[in-house]
Amino acid sequence: MHHIVFDHDGTLVDTTGTPRLFPEVEAMLKTLKEAGATLYLWTARDRQSTLEILQSLGIKEFFKEISTASDCDPKPSTAGLEIMLGESDKDDVFVVGDSMTDINGGSVYGAQTIAVTWGSDHQDIYAYFKQSPVDHVCETVQECQSVLLNWINE
Repeated sequence: MHHIVFDHDGTLVDTTGTPRLFPEVEAMLKTLKEAGATLYLWTARDRQSTLEILQSLGIKEFFKEISTASDCDPKPSTAGLEIMLGESDKDDVFVVGDSMTDINGGSVYGAQTIAVTWGSDHQDIYAYFKQSPVDHVCETVQECQSVLLNWINE
């Protein structure tokens, strides 16, 4: 079983203005789900606004479970991951996010991690993540999808 946990703001959704999906995100979610992965959402955003955004963007149905700051201790606490994933083998889990709270929470939980930089305007964020305890750093949605598909197909 392959479990992929995505962050919301800055990873899947650009929330710098009116919320919108980053380019190619919906196609990636569809591809990963079709490849047999189970998808989750783990966010520091509250439940009501998370659900409103996911529904307005048409991607809520991709996620088996959603954990928000309204549900339990916020990131980097692993409580949301533990609730969503239960007794899942941690070797079968990837956490994908754009911040150190995402990466630290995923690492403490025992999951593999992907830091994404496609939503960042900061040129130094890639170098910062490359020096952090992260398994992969991806600059594009396509690169992230490739890493995850390779893992699923191993």
